[in-house]
Amino acid sequence: MLRVTCTRRLLPAAVVVVVVLAAMPVAAGSRPAPHGRPAAVTAPGASLTTFDFPDPSVLPANGAFWAYATRTAWEPRGHVFGVLRSTDLVHWRKVGDALSSPPRWTGGQWWAPSVLEVGGQFLLYYSAQERGHGDHCIGLAVSGRPQGPFLDRGPLACGDPDTAGYIDPAPFQDADGSIYLYLSVDGPTHELAVIPLTPDGLTAAGPLVTLLGVNQAWQRGLADETVEGPAPVLHDGRYYLLYSTGSYRSDYRMGYAVAASALGPFVDAPTNPMLVGGPLTAPGGGSVFDGPGGPWLAFHAWRGPANYARGGARTLRAAPLVWAGEQLGVAAPGGAG
Repeated sequence: MLRVTCTRRLLPAAVVVVVVLAAMPVAAGSRPAPHGRPAAVTAPGASLTTFDFPDPSVLPANGAFWAYATRTAWEPRGHVFGVLRSTDLVHWRKVGDALSSPPRWTGGQWWAPSVLEVGGQFLLYYSAQERGHGDHCIGLAVSGRPQGPFLDRGPLACGDPDTAGYIDPAPFQDADGSIYLYLSVDGPTHELAVIPLTPDGLTAAGPLVTLLGVNQAWQRGLADETVEGPAPVLHDGRYYLLYSTGSYRSDYRMGYAVAASALGPFVDAPTNPMLVGGPLTAPGGGSVFDGPGGPWLAFHAWRGPANYARGGARTLRAAPLVWAGEQLGVAAPGGAG
């Protein structure tokens, strides 16, 4: 287990104009859903599941799309990280659980899994509380198949003693093959950071570099003042780091920052937030994957009341990412249900 040394690289505050990026429509087909499957998508961003599937990530592999999410109450007792499969990004079915039992080093709060394929192996990065003291660490598990089962290797990185640990891992392989692990530093000062990894993706190859903090006007005054859920993507030689801020219970939203290097420095977009409200309730927890025609965003938003006790669920959504120059947006997110 590594306790990663933190190298601070915080950006100065900047004036931000809070706007909602104009919707850019993209056609989406629909067809009747087979029995027991989620309803067909009628617009990008519509709910793809009727059940809870928060902080989703999607991996294209072996001729299909595989989705992973934070552990939910509907999973079998003792199982962790339900896995869904789809061939069209419309109809999804559960095919198993990534972990058949909680790793022994963990004590709960199994959050935000994300999978990267490296050299024929599938590497599952996730966050969990470390048993004994409750701080969060990034764990790593390995499988020869995208659906698992994954064999846990233990914690990869834990936070400095003055933090509550690391959450929301997002592995990223650059154009030159270099691998980076983006993550959230979970308080007391919330930040986004990145750790360079070895070519096999199994261990840290350098110190943690801090990228962004809560220092923009559009991030403040929300129910939770945080930055979390990093989602990197490379487009036309520029690195875009999408992330969430606010509270997933009420005012969650997404923005992004741009850099010339995977290690930053990242500059927050003046048009943030890029995804907020409208037909969606508290959208966020996103990740980027290769979909039809280019990069897509997987994310969650509430279906029904934004409250678990009242029957609400944070369901899986997906929509293409679109660019106008360096301005990034999500294609016509729609569908409140």
